[in-house]
Amino acid sequence: MVGCKDLTSFWQTGHGLLQDIRYLRRLVIKHCPQLLSLVAEEEEEQQQHEFPNRLQYLELRDCECLVKLPQALQNLSSLREISISNCPKLVSFPEVGLPSQLRFIDIEKCNALKYLPQAWMCSSDTSLERLSITHCASLTCIAKVLLPLNLKRLVIKDCNNLHALVDEEEVSAFHEEINNSGSLKYLVIQFCSSLKSLWSKSELPATLQHIELLFCTNLSSLSSRGNLPKALKYISINNCLKLESIAVRLHNNTSLESIRIYGCVNLKFLPQDLQKLSHLQDITISGCPNLASFPERGLPSKNLTELHIVECEKLKALPNCMHYLTSLQRLRIDKCPSIMSFPDDGFATNLISLTIGDVKICEPLFRWGLHRFISLRRLHIEGCPEVVSFPQEEIQMMLPTSLTSLRIENFPNLERLLSSISQNLACLEEVDLYSCPKLKSFPENGLPISLLRLYICGCPILKERCRKDKGQYWPMIAHIPYVMTSD
Repeated sequence: MVGCKDLTSFWQTGHGLLQDIRYLRRLVIKHCPQLLSLVAEEEEEQQQHEFPNRLQYLELRDCECLVKLPQALQNLSSLREISISNCPKLVSFPEVGLPSQLRFIDIEKCNALKYLPQAWMCSSDTSLERLSITHCASLTCIAKVLLPLNLKRLVIKDCNNLHALVDEEEVSAFHEEINNSGSLKYLVIQFCSSLKSLWSKSELPATLQHIELLFCTNLSSLSSRGNLPKALKYISINNCLKLESIAVRLHNNTSLESIRIYGCVNLKFLPQDLQKLSHLQDITISGCPNLASFPERGLPSKNLTELHIVECEKLKALPNCMHYLTSLQRLRIDKCPSIMSFPDDGFATNLISLTIGDVKICEPLFRWGLHRFISLRRLHIEGCPEVVSFPQEEIQMMLPTSLTSLRIENFPNLERLLSSISQNLACLEEVDLYSCPKLKSFPENGLPISLLRLYICGCPILKERCRKDKGQYWPMIAHIPYVMTSD
């Protein structure tokens, strides 16, 4: 039903619809601005048995005057999914349990909605698996005691007054134990600026496998006791400005596979037991200017394949025992100006991608020897003001012969590329040269014939020499399928 401007209730004696709707499986009501309720208030009790008991899907959208849903909603025994969107006057749901087969609820732009019924949370026979709530400005918490026991996926977005997922101020020890024995596996919370805690007293549910938090700017901790669930596999935290740590300790937290932290400006430390995470595959720490160090015992060495450390201005040193990370394939260390020393034992040599930018370890890294990375395919180096030639001839620097992509950026004194690039890099396919204002010379014997792409930006002398059909180096690069120069 779409655009019924005078409709105030759907189930109404005398409509002539009651016999027709009993066998409905899908009901969608949109753009009915005068709709107050599905059932007229004076008829709600008598119409409970007239509801379409085969209904599986109910959608209410853009019904600006809808205030409530009927008590008889509980009797829709076949209902699988409810979607309610842009019903700004909907204050609450009936304080009754959910239909026994209801699995999915999506609520969006219901700005008057302040709470969800406690009956939803306490029922032991509910089938609710997924709950999604978006743009509900008056909502302060999802539950007072505990979440629905069978709920597996919870997504909350743009609820600016939400202060906690579960407000446990009156929770007993019994309820706390039930809370931790639920089924929640997947939790996403985004743009909830008033959120201060997830569970105000108890631990996070032991079943949680996926946590994703984005722009919860007042969130100061993930759990009251500083622990993470044992089953957790993935955690991503982005721009939670007051968060100082993701956990105090990890203990038996052996399931974690991915840790990603972005823009947490108050993050000061990482859990001391990181090395215990034997299943951990990737770590990204980016935009955390107050992080000063990694745990003393280093990182897990068994399965870690990716490590990205970016824009951590106070970080003074790389993790200990980097050479033990023999599974590591991708390493990025970028814009960490306080890192002054290169590891005594260097890096593990199995890398396939290495990015080093604006850190003071380029010279010792070059002396240690980039050629040790026997499988390296992608090399990106940025911010080496002392380098005049590349590879550096004064230290007889060599590059890995396996390279397929080379990017050199912000070398303010670089003047020339040496012949070893064309002699030794037979697999090289891409070369990017950025912000090298003094660069003027290619290797005398040209660039590798394997090259498929050449990009020159912010290298004015070289750009002029590579002008199509006119530049000194054009005959040298004319065979390359993609050549681009810019300022």
